[in-house]
Amino acid sequence: HPFDDGNGRIARAIADLVGPAPVRLIVGMSRAGTTWVSKELSRHPAVLSYGETMVWGRKYRETDNADGSYSIELTRSRILLPADYIDEYVGYATDGENSERYEAGKLGHIDLDTLRAISSELRACAQAVTSPMTPRAIFEQTNRVFAKHTGSSIVIESTPNHLNFLDRILGAMPDAKIV
Repeated sequence: HPFDDGNGRIARAIADLVGPAPVRLIVGMSRAGTTWVSKELSRHPAVLSYGETMVWGRKYRETDNADGSYSIELTRSRILLPADYIDEYVGYATDGENSERYEAGKLGHIDLDTLRAISSELRACAQAVTSPMTPRAIFEQTNRVFAKHTGSSIVIESTPNHLNFLDRILGAMPDAKIV
């Protein structure tokens, strides 16, 4: 079986990701194998791993409301981040000179029509925002959109750089499962 290493470790690792926490992340040092882990987990039919969004790191913005939520305008811009990231990757995939970058990236295992549908739905979600949202709510919404369009019951975001921001991630999502 492709998900059995003979010792049951891979199956146990996947089982550990299943649980009440809707938020799952892969973090690590650059060039330490996070893309490989992401792709291997995505080989399981119930799992989708996507990544390099930088939403908790370089592209993170502090909330601007006292209750820990973003204003409506900032909520919209935060929802658009993964859509912009997807559109950039779709551009690489359709550009003969950069298609290798797409294939090697953390979205290369998702077909282009599905990526376009995810981006389109995220853009619709951003336009439909009528109230402030927390970083966690936005992150969970993004994962639900990925799950809906890929049929995956387990969605994992994988960005190595997020290792440097575990305090921020766990502050917003203390029940997150992190590999």
